Amino acid sequence: MDLAWQLRQRDTHRALALAEEAESALAEAALTGAALARVLGRLLLLRAEAKWLFNDLDGSRALVALALQEFSGQSEGCVDSIGFADAKWLQACLAYDCGQSAAAREALEAMAGAARELDSVRFVVAQATLARDAAFKDVATAQQIWEAELARFAEIPQPAAVLAIEDFKGLVASLRSDHVESIRHKSLAYSLALDTGQLRRAIITATNIGGSFGNLNDHHAALEWMQRGLELARACGWPARVGGALMQTAETQRCLHRYDAAAAMLQEALSLLGPLHASRNYAIALHYLADVELDRKRYRSALEKFRLLEQRAAALDANDLLGVAKRGQAKALLELGEPEAALQAAVEAVAGATADPIRKIAALRVLAEIYARHPVAPLAGMTAENASLHCLQQAFEQAAAIENYTPPGDLFEAMAREYAKVGDTGRAYQLALQSIEVREKTHTEEASSRANAMHISHETEKARAESEHQRQLGAAHAERAEALERHNATLERLSAAGRLITGHLIAEGIYAALDSHVQALLGGERLEIYMLLADGSTLRSVYGDDCGTVVAPHEFDRGDASALVARCAQERSAVTQSGTSKAGELFGERLAAPLLVGERLLGVMCIQSQRRSAFAEHDKSIFKTLCAYGAVALANAETQALLIEQNRLLEKISTSDRLTGLSNRLHLDRVLQEEGLRNERYGSELSIILLDVDHFKSVNDTHGHQVGDSVLVAMAEVLTKGSRTVDVVGRWGGEEFLIICRETNSHGAMVLAEHLRTLIAAHDFPVVGAKTGSFGVASLDEQGGIEALIARADAALYKAKQLGRNQVQLGAV
Repeated sequence: MDLAWQLRQRDTHRALALAEEAESALAEAALTGAALARVLGRLLLLRAEAKWLFNDLDGSRALVALALQEFSGQSEGCVDSIGFADAKWLQACLAYDCGQSAAAREALEAMAGAARELDSVRFVVAQATLARDAAFKDVATAQQIWEAELARFAEIPQPAAVLAIEDFKGLVASLRSDHVESIRHKSLAYSLALDTGQLRRAIITATNIGGSFGNLNDHHAALEWMQRGLELARACGWPARVGGALMQTAETQRCLHRYDAAAAMLQEALSLLGPLHASRNYAIALHYLADVELDRKRYRSALEKFRLLEQRAAALDANDLLGVAKRGQAKALLELGEPEAALQAAVEAVAGATADPIRKIAALRVLAEIYARHPVAPLAGMTAENASLHCLQQAFEQAAAIENYTPPGDLFEAMAREYAKVGDTGRAYQLALQSIEVREKTHTEEASSRANAMHISHETEKARAESEHQRQLGAAHAERAEALERHNATLERLSAAGRLITGHLIAEGIYAALDSHVQALLGGERLEIYMLLADGSTLRSVYGDDCGTVVAPHEFDRGDASALVARCAQERSAVTQSGTSKAGELFGERLAAPLLVGERLLGVMCIQSQRRSAFAEHDKSIFKTLCAYGAVALANAETQALLIEQNRLLEKISTSDRLTGLSNRLHLDRVLQEEGLRNERYGSELSIILLDVDHFKSVNDTHGHQVGDSVLVAMAEVLTKGSRTVDVVGRWGGEEFLIICRETNSHGAMVLAEHLRTLIAAHDFPVVGAKTGSFGVASLDEQGGIEALIARADAALYKAKQLGRNQVQLGAV
């Protein structure tokens, strides 16, 4: 049952088969009562998720309801909070797909409540999804509220929790048009989704990354990510995800002026998304199809679709899509010769796009075009020579403010035309030259070739599916069809192996996955993996298995021509070697292939069989493909490890005091704000201790700043050792230190402060010998916030100084 649950998205059909086996085994199992109810509930939930993935929403909802009965104790008295939380998660997903945002939020809040005390990962997933929902409505408010909330869980090491938080951060950055930052967060989320088996999230994230690249006018990279998402969706076979990936890919095709291909993809996407017609994805597909109709000059059709989009956006309470619908209506109405109606729609589009610079640019350009082509009502507050130029200047200012965004060349051209109209030919000429430069920079020939390849691949996949169907019906072609099926099965197994191998981000997991799939596809008794060391000349074995026995590590010099592994590394191509006995009889074969990423050699993989002529050309191709997967996976693992280490170091540098290594003022402020929020929400207690080294100025004046620094470092060590593990010790500034005491009242903080004062007084400091400290203690109350808390501690510290130093004083409430 556990294996079936882990495979429910990695291999849904296999998971269902395992669930059938598990249910059959229940008859012989000794499970009764609550234990039996838990298993039955989990089986129901697994089948419900499968139905959801394959668009049977009604069937999925019915099974979720039954699972909730099992988990909530209505059948056998079982109360399984984790199972209940998982059922609520699926219930929320179903609600979102049906456009029922309120019901989805209610289910997520129930999930968070069930998991709060038992499972931090599920709690974070629920919170992060609620945060995503809020961001679509008001990104600024959502960022302010939820980033602080989710920051409390940033240290949870489980990948699923990190994935949820990174996914939220990527969405916020995207909605704020910070597409570079969005790609950074989403790329990590994509890797974590694959690593945790959340293939649905991986598909969505891959296409979203492609969308972010598209917004940066990098359509080549956009298509690569779209293709990655679409291929993964087709491999899984989930209609809604195939539809979503087709939808996003079609938008990139439209940007490359491949309108017929885009329209065909969108029609297929809308067909697949039909059962989810109330969802946001369906509305976005309508948006993309309407834009295609505009580009194809089918203005009446475009207007109808934009009006339908307006209805769907209003039902979803989606302000961003509502703005898109208005902008599209304005463009269509303009082309249909209705300038007054177009003007009204364009003004509404500009007003509704304040939070999205990209869409605001598009709306302003439509407004500029209306003013350029028709004598409509004058524009209030105009600063340029005419209304059209005023709108274009606003659009250009918006574009210039977006980091790493290249304004489109036709925006420069439009401004050049308007400057020429008002007689400023110098400015017009300068803008025309800039337009040429931008067009050269954003040249898309390579991306167009990629688009052609994707379209051909899409059509080929459809033709293969039809061919497979005909094979089953045509008995006369049974032999040919059987051979084709075996070939396709091998390709599918190889593709699945590639996904699993490249899905790992840890080297040991990659080695084990390679061994498993090499054995499954090729057989062989012995597999060895060698990595090229940093010296560039030594190949060291990092993994070796000989019929279940671990092969002892060993090395080869890369220049050793007598060694198969070294020769493979030198030639950078697959090589074979046949072994012979002393009598000259052939006893087996070895095959080695390089682990290459581009021109970079990572190592060599070698397989050996005792069979004569064990590896045919087909086997060699499979082995080289597995090596390619392995090389990519190992390079990704190396990059991931480096990224995690760099992020860890950056986090440490940004939150630590350079001299003492304690938390710095920035980190202390952040912790205080977080604890203040915890106090507001849960009523948790909070105290702080503010201390100052007595007569510290005399240390610097007498002995110099180096001795003063050594005293501060020693003081930090005393405070760290004397404090509790839950306390946060930091340098507040100069010779002042702050200790944040979580879940501690004023009495506990006074006891701790007195303990620290005693330790300091008894410590032998470098050069200066004895030193003392003065302490101010304060606790958070209902009368004031964090600033008041700090002020009371500071006043208590001042009082301790006035009363003779080397003492602890409590701040008055």
